Amino acid sequence: KMFNEDQICELEIIQIAKPTRIAPIVPKHSPFKKMMTYG
Repeated sequence: KMFNEDQICELEIIQIAKPTRIAPIVPKHSPFKKMMTYG
């Protein structure tokens, strides 16, 4: 799709890819799991 100059100027955020959730890999019964859950 082609955009004209006015449409380009009105843009604030251009989303190219879907946002993904990033989660740390923590073993199931690790004491660090609780820390990661609560921050």
